Amino acid sequence: MPKGKKYFEDLVSYWKAMPKLGEKLPQKTAFSPMQVYQMLPNLFFGERVEKYNIRLRLMGEAVEAATRDMLPNRNIFDMLPEAAWDHAEHYYDKLFGHPCAGHVTRSMILESGLVYDLETISLPLADASGEARYVVGLANFLQNRDNSVLAHRGALGDNPVSLMEYWDLGYGTPPFEESKSIKRVS
Repeated sequence: MPKGKKYFEDLVSYWKAMPKLGEKLPQKTAFSPMQVYQMLPNLFFGERVEKYNIRLRLMGEAVEAATRDMLPNRNIFDMLPEAAWDHAEHYYDKLFGHPCAGHVTRSMILESGLVYDLETISLPLADASGEARYVVGLANFLQNRDNSVLAHRGALGDNPVSLMEYWDLGYGTPPFEESKSIKRVS
């Protein structure tokens, strides 16, 4: 993915242009990968199955290449230390309950010992009944060689999150006590 936020902005523009269910959330079935074909390598789809269980159902080739030791259908909570699950669940619960974008930056230590700086944007999609159960997003992975060395030496903590925020897509943002960082995307 090129440097900058152009693909993030393009995905938000596409999401905003999709037909909405109840004028707020697009349905998963309305999403057309051919409309965002240039983003496919960095695209991912997730499904919220239950609390502490959001499954990656589809990953683009760049996401899959960066996460060689993760297979599709893996629970994203498996990639977080258990001590962070409540915080992440609260964040995702608010994201699925509101038509906004979720933006996260973090370091990700893979089972191979490589460390990547990861930036994602996630947008909720509704199922046929109108429930926000799905998420479409983009991931940008940059290998962090210095932190990879530290991880191999055991001198780096578990997958630290540096930022979790919501982006206002014209419907406001949910309250999120742990993060006051909100950005409006026109």
